[in-house]
Amino acid sequence: MEVQRPVSEKLNKYQVVVVEVPTENDNADNISIADELAGSIVANLRKKKLFKRVYSRSSTLKKDFDLIISVKKTGGYDADIAQAWLGIFGGHSSMEIDVDLIDGKTGKVIGSSRITSSAAVKSNIFTSSSMSQAIERIGEQVADHVAHNY
Repeated sequence: MEVQRPVSEKLNKYQVVVVEVPTENDNADNISIADELAGSIVANLRKKKLFKRVYSRSSTLKKDFDLIISVKKTGGYDADIAQAWLGIFGGHSSMEIDVDLIDGKTGKVIGSSRITSSAAVKSNIFTSSSMSQAIERIGEQVADHVAHNY
């Protein structure tokens, strides 16, 4: 993880958190990956039990969040040729995102980082694809980064 702007204040004052993962276009695959990524981050943050409530931006229209975790794809959602040929049973996927922590009341960015994750396929018929593994790993890393600054 590359920290671009260290978190300027502890996050324990925030109670209600929203995770937003905008897409560049309305491509169904991009929307699906963005939804899966937001879900992974929300689930991993909820496991840590740091905040009173954690939501995905798509799951609510409520606007009064204390902390916004804005995630933007900067690279990746890549799958290599082996995955193209072998489907869920082969290949490698990677993803790179920028994460901004934004004070929901002031709109001020209080921290930024870049996270890269990759996953070689270790899947079979009973496990997920390498892209799902990379997304889960990114979700864990974002939650760990937030917890480290709590």
